[in-house]
Amino acid sequence: MSRSTDDGEHEGWILYLFADGAGGGGFDRGRMPVLYTPDGEPRDYGLGEPRELRDFDEVVAWQMACVEEGTDRIHWRGPRWTRVEPAENENLAARCARLDKFADPSAEVEDAVYADWYAHIRPAVAVSPVRQAAAEVAAAQAKLTDAVRQARIDGASWADIGTATGMTRQSAHERWSKLVADIPSPQHSRSGWPVEIGPGQPQPCGRPAAYRVEGYSARDGQLHGSLDAIVYACAEHHDAARSDWLEGLAPHSSSRSDSDIEMACGYSVDYRKMSSPKQ
Repeated sequence: MSRSTDDGEHEGWILYLFADGAGGGGFDRGRMPVLYTPDGEPRDYGLGEPRELRDFDEVVAWQMACVEEGTDRIHWRGPRWTRVEPAENENLAARCARLDKFADPSAEVEDAVYADWYAHIRPAVAVSPVRQAAAEVAAAQAKLTDAVRQARIDGASWADIGTATGMTRQSAHERWSKLVADIPSPQHSRSGWPVEIGPGQPQPCGRPAAYRVEGYSARDGQLHGSLDAIVYACAEHHDAARSDWLEGLAPHSSSRSDSDIEMACGYSVDYRKMSSPKQ
């Protein structure tokens, strides 16, 4: 009976050896099938070809074998155990033991044989949690990078991202600027849900924005209780963005630095429309 590691990468089982070096295992019509050639290669039986069977008393030795995941190829063999008779000749320290008439070892001998395999897989078992944790970290890092990319698209500054991730603006810029450098520039276009700009109001020019202006509505007694819209404006249209483009909302402006991703004057997002059902 074989035993496997939790990840399925290692499967260990007792390989029985015949005098010519061939290996076998299992039970078929009262005899043992030959599974490996004397060279240690899996025995390749053709379609419809009967398996070679040998008597159990032909087994002269055995050892633990560890096969590659999903194959029958042996990549590790444990120390060799020798079959002896009678019982007085058993010496487990010297790996000499008896087998029953079906070539099965006693429970004590089987445990001793598998101890070799457990010693073999111990390093692999030890690093399995490390491998899993590393995969989880990589997935989390990819998710974080995606979040940073989206935050930059939505106009967050490197200072904003640094604060959110517990680092300085410069550290955030150094870590992610190249990874999110493929963000398309919104210059000369507005995407998403733009804020309403009336026909009589100053129109955005599409030049690089110098300010990010957030529009808030009151909530729970707080004047800046809910962020409802964001609009970007150049220096010329900064006042228009605060008074006209975000009409009815309490504005809050922040200057943009050279390290921030370029945004066009007039680029805007109205979160009130995002949360409303489409007509």
